[in-house]
Amino acid sequence: MKLTKYIAAGTILLTMLCAAGAQEDDFGSFDDDFSSDFSDSGDDFGSFGDEDDFGSFGDFGDDSSSGLPITFSGDLSLDGRCYFAKDDSARFIKGGTDVTAVKRGDMDANHEEVRVPDFTLAAVPRAKIGLDYSASAADASLRLNICEDTIKNHPVDVIDELILRGYFFDNHLTLEGGKMKVVWGKGDKLHVIDNFNSDNYTDFIIPDYIDRRVSTPMFRAVYSFEQPSVRIEGIFTPFLPTDQSAKDGVWTPHIYAKLMQTVTQVATIKAQGLQSAMVASPSTFDTVGILSDEAQKIADDLMPNTNSIDYAQLGMHITGTTGMVDWGFSYYAGRYKQPSANAQKLLDMQDSTSELYQSLYSKYAGEAAAMVSSKAEADFKADLAKWLSDKATYSAKLMQVVPLLNNQAQLKAYVEKNYAPKYMEEATNYVKTKMYGELDYPTLDYDRKRTFGVEAATVVGHFNVRGEFAYNLTDDIAGNDPWVHNNSIAWLAGFDIDLPINNINLNVQETGTYILNHDQIEKGKYHEYDVDYVPEDRYLNDKVVINISDSWFNDKLKPEVTFLWGIERGDWVLQPKVTYSPTPELSLSLSGMYITCRDESSEFYEWKNNKFINIGIRYQF
Repeated sequence: MKLTKYIAAGTILLTMLCAAGAQEDDFGSFDDDFSSDFSDSGDDFGSFGDEDDFGSFGDFGDDSSSGLPITFSGDLSLDGRCYFAKDDSARFIKGGTDVTAVKRGDMDANHEEVRVPDFTLAAVPRAKIGLDYSASAADASLRLNICEDTIKNHPVDVIDELILRGYFFDNHLTLEGGKMKVVWGKGDKLHVIDNFNSDNYTDFIIPDYIDRRVSTPMFRAVYSFEQPSVRIEGIFTPFLPTDQSAKDGVWTPHIYAKLMQTVTQVATIKAQGLQSAMVASPSTFDTVGILSDEAQKIADDLMPNTNSIDYAQLGMHITGTTGMVDWGFSYYAGRYKQPSANAQKLLDMQDSTSELYQSLYSKYAGEAAAMVSSKAEADFKADLAKWLSDKATYSAKLMQVVPLLNNQAQLKAYVEKNYAPKYMEEATNYVKTKMYGELDYPTLDYDRKRTFGVEAATVVGHFNVRGEFAYNLTDDIAGNDPWVHNNSIAWLAGFDIDLPINNINLNVQETGTYILNHDQIEKGKYHEYDVDYVPEDRYLNDKVVINISDSWFNDKLKPEVTFLWGIERGDWVLQPKVTYSPTPELSLSLSGMYITCRDESSEFYEWKNNKFINIGIRYQF
């Protein structure tokens, strides 16, 4: 329904604008300078690829013969990918269950040998269609992104972008509204102050930056001053876009698999009651008892509904130029795009020393004791009535019991000894059932954050230099709340240079984060479940990204290689790529990715087996 509304609204608005434009004598065109600014404030500098118009699929054609100022564009592509398993092992996510490092010779639950493929093939067809309208004081654009995952799991994102834009006060003021992507920061496809849009990680964890971003409904106002050269930008989104992750396949995040396992185990305990036993910790949860689709529904229901004003985002961005330096300051108020799990009650219910466990156990044990006492007393009264009705037969019993009737303590002890034991199993089961019933799923939410950002870029000799810095302020300033992100700082610094060898461009960027007050994390009772917890005290996370690109035969052949090194966590990622374009519209590519990790604490450890070779064909018009 939402998708239909978006398409209908976009079609109607574009038709109205086209009709209005047909009545004008001079159709005009929109401001090229603003178009560039909207794409990326760092366009002046080199990039890993061709960042000519960062945030669109380009001006693929100009239909000058048309009677209306409308242009159509498109981008059709097909990627075939081959994943290779290492050392006869593979990693699968099936039904939310993480099956890691299965090997030839391993047996499954049916005592049959696990089949580990030598390689896995995948094909990803995609079509992008663009429609643009331009008049003297307004323009509009529609971008459609058509692929299997989007249609199946995120149908609203078939509309990749839908933007309506108007120009006022001699083009000094620009107002925009629609489903949009906006990039803040001077970095080159790496940013630490860009927060409004979420990311799509369903297929490939490190695709091109703007293709990974998910558009969101927003309102945007930009006012540009001529002297001094300053631009003030404000953005408001009525709700929060969240990161999209695969729920099945090789790119399923480990954290999602663990959530599914936790949900499945808790649901199983609730369903089976006394047939289940308490486990030591969520990390040992096994998937048993209920169907995976039931667990999937429960997990989906745990996700908060972010389509409300409580999850609105807003921010201000001021950029300008002083001498040779492009600078900027920004403020963002919103939330993280990945949920944090609060497992306090779940963990407390598995810790017999916790205050919650002790309190609930005392409550239900007291109820069980009262139940046993009531039933035992009722049985005793029934027997006493029977004995009194036949005193001759039960004279011995009466001689034993009658003296106790005037001594409540002795009578209670007698009843507990002779009548209560047969109800003890029932009482134990009652307490277990109640305690199992108190088990609860983790609660999920998207932590609030305010980001204060600084950015700058300039030219130093032959070097294009750029940098960003961000301070992320959260609701856990002290750092002692394990279920909320700590404050943190993040940075990016880099340069690119055209080397005097053919057309080689060298691009180097270093980006990192540092979790503040991380000493409080280690002091926490459940520090291993803290949302910021990193094993071996690796709370500083630096990465160096190097890209070397070249072009031959009038840009028909473009080789490049990108290398990522995780300094503290020991990740190494290599991405070579060669693109051949026999015509400006058609391109063929051969690319791949190789990942290696130092240990299980490495950032990309869960993807270590996702090495692949990719063959692609792309046609643009």
